[in-house]
Amino acid sequence: MKTYEKRFSTDPHTVETHDVANKTPHQTEVEYAALLESIRDLGQLQPVIMYRGKLCDGRHRLKAAKELGILIEYINLQSTLTMKEVEQMVVKGYENRRHQT
Repeated sequence: MKTYEKRFSTDPHTVETHDVANKTPHQTEVEYAALLESIRDLGQLQPVIMYRGKLCDGRHRLKAAKELGILIEYINLQSTLTMKEVEQMVVKGYENRRHQT
């Protein structure tokens, strides 16, 4: 994955979501409740991924950060990536996290 490894934090209410974030399904209520509880107990373990200033992966973590009133941690993809590369990265990341194809 072509990312800048430095993590940043920002107010989740200022983050815009990129259309590519919708390439993956929404979590069920049960899955989201478990994520929310995990972030409340352990903090955000996995940063969301931003591309050209917009969130392209991690919309459920973003929602949780808003609900919990915490800053969202993120890393940036290289802005030289094509949209096809970004889409492939988002879908692959989803499959790896949820063990789906």
